[in-house]
Amino acid sequence: MNGQERFIAALKCEPVDKLPCHWHGPEPAGLYIKQLKDFLDRDDNPELEQCFEISPIGDLTMTNWYSRGTSTDIGIGAGGIGFPAVYYNRKKNWFYTTEEAKTLPVEERNFTISMTGNIRQYGYQLGKPGERPAKYWWEIGKFFDGDDSLERFNAFYNEFGHPWEGKIDPGSDSIKYARARIKDFKEYGFPHAVEGHAPNHFEAIWGGFGAATLAKLSRTKPGVLKDICKKFEKVCLTIEQAHLEAGHQIISTGDDLGQKDRSLVSPKVYHEFFFPALKSRCDLAHKYGAVIWMHSCGFIEELLGDFLEAGLDGLQSLEVPAGNDLARIRAKVRDKMCLIGGIDSSRVMTFDTPAECDAHVKKQIKNATWLDGASLDSGYIPGPAHDLLDTPFANVQAVIKAIGKYCTCPIH
Repeated sequence: MNGQERFIAALKCEPVDKLPCHWHGPEPAGLYIKQLKDFLDRDDNPELEQCFEISPIGDLTMTNWYSRGTSTDIGIGAGGIGFPAVYYNRKKNWFYTTEEAKTLPVEERNFTISMTGNIRQYGYQLGKPGERPAKYWWEIGKFFDGDDSLERFNAFYNEFGHPWEGKIDPGSDSIKYARARIKDFKEYGFPHAVEGHAPNHFEAIWGGFGAATLAKLSRTKPGVLKDICKKFEKVCLTIEQAHLEAGHQIISTGDDLGQKDRSLVSPKVYHEFFFPALKSRCDLAHKYGAVIWMHSCGFIEELLGDFLEAGLDGLQSLEVPAGNDLARIRAKVRDKMCLIGGIDSSRVMTFDTPAECDAHVKKQIKNATWLDGASLDSGYIPGPAHDLLDTPFANVQAVIKAIGKYCTCPIH
């Protein structure tokens, strides 16, 4: 099987020759990325040389390094809905208008409001006038939070445009470019899977309104909240359809829905307000014959029924320290959903030894693939649950080797 076939089959819980894997990137503020840079800067590096490969879609060396012994997934974008840069006025707790932004000095541009109302701060780089600040965004607030949330919501989008009215031309250059890259990689043999994207929904609304305001709206103005949810659902579907038009057969989406030991909202609230958008994302993918998986941090076992009802093919993160148990989840979802991730990057990979990382990977592969005393030989895509922050380099190497060692099917 090639990488594309393997990833799709695993998401469908169909037999595979070996389990594919999925890795998040290194966290730019952590210690692991510094160790990784030292590794990459070595003059003599036979480990990396064995993974060297230039493909029609670019350098696969690091992708091959992380996925030794199997294959993984790569994103190919196909465009999105344009939205202007919005700068946040901290003194007035408001936004700078389009006209005001034209004359802002660069030091006033390191506080921005995202398209979904999340207020973020860039790390401002002194001595580099005219440049945007550092890539890492620190969240500092929710622009739509508070008693005047709806007034702020309307003022913001009336000034900068309504993204839910945005459209993507099926003949756009971005879709043509993505279609061409997918075709080239297919002809190259798909050593790894390629996937498109659908934006998050709950997380976008949560990011703009915050927990308290969202809870208040769900109780006092449920119709208004449903209308807001429907607006952002259109954004999700518009961008997802662009990726499907480009020819993607795998769609990834995301919504962080959990905290430690419980979900961020009650299952009742999730089902009433946010479930419809997940089902729409799944229905659209399946209409095109594609599969769809979702990243969701925290404890998500309370919401598994909704994920299954929506038709979600795969669920990623499965954060162990949050209380998720792969064996328990497998028993609940049976062979109807692929489990992705589940390797504890927060504790085991950060604080344990390489040998303990190896044993943890072996255990999690069995927990995720065994049902009623027998192996599914599919339905699991191992990998760290999250980005790698302060992970010792030796532990990353141990997990890479363990996945390659234990992923071959049939699983014993």
